[in-house]
Formats: sequence, structure tokens, C-alpha cells
Amino acid sequence: MEVKLETFEPHLVTRLVSSDDLRGVYAGLEGDNSSTLTWNDGGNQVLIVAVGDDYSIVSMLDDFTWYYLQVSQDEEPVEACLGGQDSLVPKGVILPRALGLEVLEKAGDFPALLRKYSWREQ
Repeated sequence: MEVKLETFEPHLVTRLVSSDDLRGVYAGLEGDNSSTLTWNDGGNQVLIVAVGDDYSIVSMLDDFTWYYLQVSQDEEPVEACLGGQDSLVPKGVILPRALGLEVLEKAGDFPALLRKYSWREQ
């Protein structure tokens, strides 16, 4: 498995990361770089993990619908950096940073991801 890593600050840098290197690269990401990791970019099923200093946000494309992984039903809008831009997202989709890596490592098994985690339409 390979994922596309994009860092948006101070400028856009894109590279591929192998599954062997994923844990080390993920651990080294800094929140002020506004990083995203994308599995299966351009496919019918896509997983994107935005990584902050102490949080992650996971987006999934499945069957032409985008979803957020959520840890609660909290709808309060909060600001988070997604792809180099400040965005408002529901508070319930702000995840522990480690959860983003956990989900990304299971990206090849969408049925299991859909069963194990709670998702909400974007």
C-alpha cells in the first residue's frame, strides 16, 4: 500500500509513502505543515487523513458519497486546518491524532472500516 502525502505549508510538497514507512512519517508530521495523507487518490473508494499537532480528521469517499469519521455526535462548528485551509467542521469529527493512522492502516478493507467506526455524511 502506498499513500500520497501532501504538506501545504510553507509550500505544497507531494510524495508517496510506502506502508513500511507510514508509521514513521506519520509520527514526524507537524501540525503547522497542514499535512494530508490520501489512500487511493482518484479511485471510487478514497480515504483522506488530515493531520494536526494533536488531532486528525478522516474523510472517506464510498459509493459517490463523502463521509467524516466521528467520535461523537457533537455538531458545534470548530475550526480545523484541512489541506492548507482553515475550515469549519463539526466538533465530533475532530479525532485523536493516533486514530487517523489506525484507520489509514486499514484503508484496503472498506467494509471493515464501515462496520467498526461511526461515519457521518459530509
